[in-house]
Amino acid sequence: FLSGTIGGAGWYRSAVSCSFVTTDGTSGVRATYYSLDGGPWTLYSGQFSIGAEGAHTLLSYSTDMAGNSDTVDSVSLRIDTLAPDSTITFPIAGQVIGGASILIRGAASDKGGSGLASVEVSINGGLWIQASGGASWSYAWTPDVRYGTEKLYQAFQLHTPHLHRYELVVP
Repeated sequence: FLSGTIGGAGWYRSAVSCSFVTTDGTSGVRATYYSLDGGPWTLYSGQFSIGAEGAHTLLSYSTDMAGNSDTVDSVSLRIDTLAPDSTITFPIAGQVIGGASILIRGAASDKGGSGLASVEVSINGGLWIQASGGASWSYAWTPDVRYGTEKLYQAFQLHTPHLHRYELVVP
């Protein structure tokens, strides 16, 4: 039995708690063993946790009091607890820029392994709008000069949004 916080595409966003329930209706269960990622077989003595980032394979089998072993069961799981990272590469924070439209550019990455789902931007706390691209992204923005100063907020759809705040001074 696996439990944890499920994210997109079947990835866990937290450590995964593992437990086994075994039964034998004849002689009784003697022991249950497990192996993680090809490691040594370990006697199961109670719930344990897997927290390492990436893809994992968990194997298990049990023996009964008569000496019989069941077939090895296998389950695959993937863990990504690291939030993606992003920066706005143009314009730089506080930069005075002009023009009817500004192409905002940035770079994004995901260190946890599940991959970058998308990049979204929000202007003045408004709706989140998907930017073009992924690791190298852009968004064409038309400032509303009636307000003088515009604020650009940028975050990710994948994982808990991490907000990076930039203020663009519109002349």
